[in-house]
Amino acid sequence: MKWMRVALLLPLLWGFVGCAYKSQLVHNVSMDVPAKVDARPAILKTLKIYHWKVIADNNGVIDAKQEKDAYYAIVRITYTKDTVAIKHLESQGMRYTNANGEERIHTHYNTWANNLEKSIKMEMAPIQ
Repeated sequence: MKWMRVALLLPLLWGFVGCAYKSQLVHNVSMDVPAKVDARPAILKTLKIYHWKVIADNNGVIDAKQEKDAYYAIVRITYTKDTVAIKHLESQGMRYTNANGEERIHTHYNTWANNLEKSIKMEMAPIQ
């Protein structure tokens, strides 16, 4: 009987552990733009693919928002003819902290930032 209780409670415990809050350093992105490539179309296409809403688009600076249920993140993407940078601007429900210059956030944010980085790089890659 006792082993039956353990067998029933174990999956529940695994569920709590799997959903536990995970904090990581904020992943701020910086990447080079290949020669003769306009980064803006690659950025806008990537934002559309991943369902980010553009909330501002002015002279080399794009602010975009990703919302999921009760949490969101806003990033600022700056770009020139040479570089693209993605920085955390604001978030809610993602447990963002900044203690002594060390920015930490929920792992979901870094997944979103990594997806943006990979897709923008892919969109900017020259066709061979």
